[in-house]
Amino acid sequence: MNRNHLVAMALLSLSGGAAAGQVVMDGGFETGTPNAFWDEFSTNFASPICNTQRCGSFFGGPFAGDWWAWFGGATQPEVGWLEQIVTIPLGTATLRFQLDITAASGNGVDGMLVRIDAQTVFAVRETAMNSYHPYTEVSIDISQFADGGDHVLRFESSTSGPMRTNFFVDAVEILTSPAVPGDMNCDGALNGADIDPFFLALGDPAAYLLAFPNCDPLNGDINGDGTLNGGDIDPFFRCLGAGGCP
Repeated sequence: MNRNHLVAMALLSLSGGAAAGQVVMDGGFETGTPNAFWDEFSTNFASPICNTQRCGSFFGGPFAGDWWAWFGGATQPEVGWLEQIVTIPLGTATLRFQLDITAASGNGVDGMLVRIDAQTVFAVRETAMNSYHPYTEVSIDISQFADGGDHVLRFESSTSGPMRTNFFVDAVEILTSPAVPGDMNCDGALNGADIDPFFLALGDPAAYLLAFPNCDPLNGDINGDGTLNGGDIDPFFRCLGAGGCP
């Protein structure tokens, strides 16, 4: 951990910007730029990370705090991105952020993507300004990445000019919940709705993964032997009857 990272952690602690166990670090960009948590790139500007002193306030500003990410904003071709490595615990996960499209070029081409490990989980074009102005919350189920591993979270945009398109992003967070033993439909609870998915996973794992692509079949491994098998049937129903597993 370098000195800049330590300083940034201290600033986040003082500002209340990072809670214990936080998945996204500095999701409000409040440590400014250069940023110890986000890798930054912009074709025409030093960074997409802005405050009003650096970028002005003619088109608007942050959702909260003093800093935000401004993608686009140029009258010539512009590519910008921000990314960081996040560790998403096992269970369920939701990516949330605030988006404000404060200007649209009208070319129908300018856009912004959100990717995890190069997989697009959200895409928007400047034509959606009426849906995302003023700031509007975007919420995306990313439970398929909640495997306890490291993943690259990336916001990127491409605008072509000559008229400006602005994508403002702020308050980025990933909310996680631990896996519930026996929750085979991944609704966050163990109940009667899990019985059919449990037996589907037991009898036809491939069909289960097609029906519940964001779920882990090992949620049904109630006896903890590392596999889902007939030995889990009685423990599953005991947990179901008890309203949860001990």
